[in-house]
Amino acid sequence: MQCLACLRKCLIGNQQSGFCQTRQNINGKLYALYYGCFSGIRVEPLKSKPFLHFTDPRTSQLYDENELTLSIGGYGCNFQCQGCQNVEVSTIPQNVSGLAIMRTLQEIIDEAKDKKIKIIAFTWNEPAIMPEMVLEIAKLAQANNLHTVYVSNGSLSREHLDLILPFIDAFRYDIKAGPTLGDAFYHNYCNFDIGQTTDKILANIKYTKNQGKHVELLTVLIPGYAPSCARSVLTTARWIKENLGADTPWHLAKFFPAHKLNNPSLKTPDAMIEHYVQLAQSMGLKNVHGVLDKGCDCIKSENQESCCS
Repeated sequence: MQCLACLRKCLIGNQQSGFCQTRQNINGKLYALYYGCFSGIRVEPLKSKPFLHFTDPRTSQLYDENELTLSIGGYGCNFQCQGCQNVEVSTIPQNVSGLAIMRTLQEIIDEAKDKKIKIIAFTWNEPAIMPEMVLEIAKLAQANNLHTVYVSNGSLSREHLDLILPFIDAFRYDIKAGPTLGDAFYHNYCNFDIGQTTDKILANIKYTKNQGKHVELLTVLIPGYAPSCARSVLTTARWIKENLGADTPWHLAKFFPAHKLNNPSLKTPDAMIEHYVQLAQSMGLKNVHGVLDKGCDCIKSENQESCCS
């Protein structure tokens, strides 16, 4: 069977799972193995995703960056990034049944309403691998006058994107590296190579914006790696301006050593972020933001300020 959740479009044999290990072919039916299984359900500010320009679709009023979201995530990912900040949930832990938070989808909506939270955020692990759960929660959210934001690496399939577009209010997409260097970076750093990878992800981003959805972008700058070179920043800035518009928000974020890239020397200097923010602004982009603190979109333990600490 072919899975259509993300751009990998895995061909999955009977009793086998796809790359992300969350979807299995059982006698000719494809099952989502972790439906209703959450790695975290947390109250977090909108700025931690980050969203800084999201307006209420009903009133067009700009949300404060400290507006609270009910942030939810599952397990698994279709990337294997060397510097993953959320590796404890981007991979499937062996004792997942003991760690997971089990909720019905209606209970997610009820919790948001009980806490008077207006926004549900799909975040931490990659939502592209769980279209059924995203779709059903987003439908329930819309029916209950709640808004939804979707934090993604941009690799969802067009079938998946068309399915959820009517029910998601805003998207925050990663651009891992610029158009001229991206394919090599996606292959070597993310273990994601589907042929013309960058073009397909950028096409998803452009398509989302053209459908009238609010889009914000994020690129993590890692010293010595493609995203942090001038050529990558310049080509990405040019692509954003020409395809999405100069007003499109772009967050240039600091990298904190993690997972396989845990060398302290890889922590991004503040001066590098500030330099490339100015460079992108010089290209005509109006809403470029540097992310210098530890408020990245990482799943946190109860006693930890951030997994980037």
